[in-house]
Amino acid sequence: MVDAKEYWNQFYQKDENTNPEVNYFLKDMLPRLQKGLALDVAMGVGQNSIFLAENGFSVKGFDISNTAVSLAKETAITKKLDIDAQVLDLDFFMMQPMEYDSIIMTRFKPSLMRFFPEMIRGIKQGGTILIESVGIESMERALAYTNPI
Repeated sequence: MVDAKEYWNQFYQKDENTNPEVNYFLKDMLPRLQKGLALDVAMGVGQNSIFLAENGFSVKGFDISNTAVSLAKETAITKKLDIDAQVLDLDFFMMQPMEYDSIIMTRFKPSLMRFFPEMIRGIKQGGTILIESVGIESMERALAYTNPI
């Protein structure tokens, strides 16, 4: 059985997964996000973090994959943008109370239900939370990979 960190490191070592488009839902909702400090949960290679930084946000992001976070940092350096990208396991992440103006989580569904109240704890009054989850087919594909028969 492959653990999550190994799965995502392998995923991001494939060229076709290293340059994804900015999330369409994030693009559409950008005018509704509260400007300031944004947190990008499960940031992958940072395409959404980079987009937010290009649009005037201060950005923190994290992902379990050190491969993905390294790619995000390289892109930020190349584009002369400042993002705080970290390798973190969501299962052990605790939000500081009212730290973020906006929190985004796209194409990801946390395994722990406690994470949703955690996001509420981390958002400032008047802040915004943007969530776009993965579909059933994506979840089935990931489960098949991590639990081979």
